[in-house]
Amino acid sequence: MMNDRVRARVRPGTGLDTVQSRGSQSHHASVEHAWSELDGKAARMVILSRKVLPAAKKVVMSCRLGGDSV
Repeated sequence: MMNDRVRARVRPGTGLDTVQSRGSQSHHASVEHAWSELDGKAARMVILSRKVLPAAKKVVMSCRLGGDSV
């Protein structure tokens, strides 16, 4: 789905993750789900909000766990 490496940081107590990924804006515009390595397995993250930082070529997304595990 994505060639970029996705990193997730958990904010304790909020149930939300901040996901940062490098890549083109057009690439990220089509992303509907992010994936996070949690407990050694991939889990789908449902995106709640997305912020594009063009200068840094970075997209910061707030997500919650959801969907199927792989």
